[in-house]
Amino acid sequence: MTKPPAWRISVTLGGGGVLALFVFLFREQPDSYVATLNWWSLGPYPLPFIDTRFILSAIDCQRLGLNPFIVDPCDPYGRPYDYSPLLLEAARLGLTSRATDWIGIGLGLVMIGSVASLPAPRGFRDGVFMALAALSTTTVLAVERGNIDVLIFALAIAAGYLIVRGPAARWAAYLVVVLAACLKFYPVVLLLLALREKPRRLIAVCAAAAVLIALFLATYGSELAEAWSATPPRLTSQQLWGFGAINLPRGMQSMLAPILASDPALAWIPAKLLWLFLIVLYLSSFRQALTEARPENRAGLANLSGPEAPLLVAGAVLIVSCFYAGENPEYRGIFFLLTFPGLLTLMRAEGGTRYRFTTVAMIALMWRYSLVHLVDVGVLALPDTPQVLIRAAVWFAFELLWWRVAGTLLGLLFAFATESPIGMTLLKRLARGVHDPESRVIPFRSTAD
Repeated sequence: MTKPPAWRISVTLGGGGVLALFVFLFREQPDSYVATLNWWSLGPYPLPFIDTRFILSAIDCQRLGLNPFIVDPCDPYGRPYDYSPLLLEAARLGLTSRATDWIGIGLGLVMIGSVASLPAPRGFRDGVFMALAALSTTTVLAVERGNIDVLIFALAIAAGYLIVRGPAARWAAYLVVVLAACLKFYPVVLLLLALREKPRRLIAVCAAAAVLIALFLATYGSELAEAWSATPPRLTSQQLWGFGAINLPRGMQSMLAPILASDPALAWIPAKLLWLFLIVLYLSSFRQALTEARPENRAGLANLSGPEAPLLVAGAVLIVSCFYAGENPEYRGIFFLLTFPGLLTLMRAEGGTRYRFTTVAMIALMWRYSLVHLVDVGVLALPDTPQVLIRAAVWFAFELLWWRVAGTLLGLLFAFATESPIGMTLLKRLARGVHDPESRVIPFRSTAD
């Protein structure tokens, strides 16, 4: 088993070296900087940390008396601000867009420190898996963009460590979750971690979180409405290379539309197939999740220790909710990293083969941009190659892989909910004698319980 200090030192030195190299290349060798990131198939912007610049430019406009939710001429690309208004409070710290590079580098260091703080891999193979995920296109993209999801990633890890401690620390964990929700909205799903509490405390946690979120909504209600209206539509071809449940049926619709366009009588088919295909995918994914959550498939979960279980749940709920709810940029896949310590432990348990497939599939999805780039410069460079068909096949394969991974992670969430105190209570009442309330397969209680 890799010792935690060795893991943290190696990640810190390795990650810091990579970050320092990119800073040097951007300053001294900009052509090499672009070429290296193009190899990772990121398609870098001329200015680094473009998402950090997006927030700070909105602060600049607000300081000038402009409403960045409506118009943001301070942003290099003129993008109306559609993030949380809470981030604009950074104006009180005197921040301007001139601090973009420093804050972007700071977010890169946060990402490195967060990965280093994850439970250490057990053995060489686990270390290779973790390293591949940490150096993936997805991770590098999040840092290159300077996106606030890096901070959400760090907050999720903090919550995962706090929640396995005493009652006071667990309350702090839920406060961290509410803070993350106020910063980027979607992390509110991390409140699912509260299912590990006994029913009365669960109600108290939900009530307290509801009060805090209500105060946030009351304070920033008008700004939130403007941010929502400023959110751009996601119906672009580039988004098909992000991730989301809608991608596969929408892509199939786009492929069928030109074929059927010649016959007006068949023009209705692509739209109908979109929803039919989506329903079939959801039912198939739900069935897979129920299979994963069967008692005989959950025995290995008892091997999880410390923060492995809450981090697995946190990563699963973030990925699953984002995937099923809508379209997401590729860098949001960094939350896969939260699941790796738990999944790598499950791989070694009896019946862990399916988790090995899931882990490898997640690494492939995190390297997807680079793998597609290799297809472009390799197979597609051959003469007389049906390039369109090959690219469509590669895209289709990755989309199916997303659905398979999402179904597995959803099954783990079902298992967590079933084995939670309230889940055991409900099952005991619904089917007495079927579920043993003493058998808890996810070790998610702190020693203080």
